[in-house]
Amino acid sequence: MAALEETEADAEDIFDPGLFLNEDYAEHAYDLGDGAEQTCLCLEGASTDHDLTGQVVWPVSVALARFVSARLDSLTGRRVVEVGAGTALAGLAAARSDAASVVLTDGSDVIVRLLERALASSSVTATLKAPTSVRKLLWGDRASFDGVGGCDVVL
Repeated sequence: MAALEETEADAEDIFDPGLFLNEDYAEHAYDLGDGAEQTCLCLEGASTDHDLTGQVVWPVSVALARFVSARLDSLTGRRVVEVGAGTALAGLAAARSDAASVVLTDGSDVIVRLLERALASSSVTATLKAPTSVRKLLWGDRASFDGVGGCDVVL
């Protein structure tokens, strides 16, 4: 039994999720309809990272961003949160409105870093009107917003 415990402990020392982590993001602009574009940071290929699917823009994210972009007037004065934001394309589309605030959230530290880098990029923020911030949000945390958006959110 002692030999087995040593092997498991050794295996934990060898496995480093960072070996699977790719944070080499590129800026990519997406057409939101009616001539509007929004840039976000993302990986350019499918992610094989350690359960970090939030690093790529999925087709449903583009669809939600277009849906939001077509209804920006409905967000005026509202506090909006995107749950499980990943690359936050939909949340960034919402931030193009006159919302009181937009908060981009995710439960992954890696994705929170991605979102912080995105908001530090003038290419990403050039089209934003609403005050926009990033927050780590885990299921069960309490928060108060007027609207909640998310797509392909995994519980």
